[in-house]
Amino acid sequence: MHHLLIKKLNNKGFTLIELVVTVAIVVVAAFMLAYAMIYPLQTQADSEKASTAAFLAQEKAEQLKADSYDNLDSYNSKPPETDVDGYKGFNRTVTVEKNIPDKNTKQITVEVTYPLIHGGTGTQMVVFERTVE
Repeated sequence: MHHLLIKKLNNKGFTLIELVVTVAIVVVAAFMLAYAMIYPLQTQADSEKASTAAFLAQEKAEQLKADSYDNLDSYNSKPPETDVDGYKGFNRTVTVEKNIPDKNTKQITVEVTYPLIHGGTGTQMVVFERTVE
């Protein structure tokens, strides 16, 4: 009887399976916590890129508004600008459409694309019209 009592008292440690399950739970919880902390930072970075792209589109639109009406058509033949103003991955395209919505009116679209942190591409556009001066 005394021998059985000692055997039961010495059986207080964890088994290997219990230890593996505990480590697995801790690892999963740590990954979930890390993701919960990283995702908002990535979303903030995408928002900052969207703001930069909107600024670059507006900047070009202001340049085009200052340009002559007759010179606007030349932008259709220009290739897209890449790495605009030193921003890697930011590309800017200008499209000029004639007689939209009315005759003697040009619709100008400035589009800036940029890479998203989560993958894919974001786009910011500025669209405005110019009429014959």
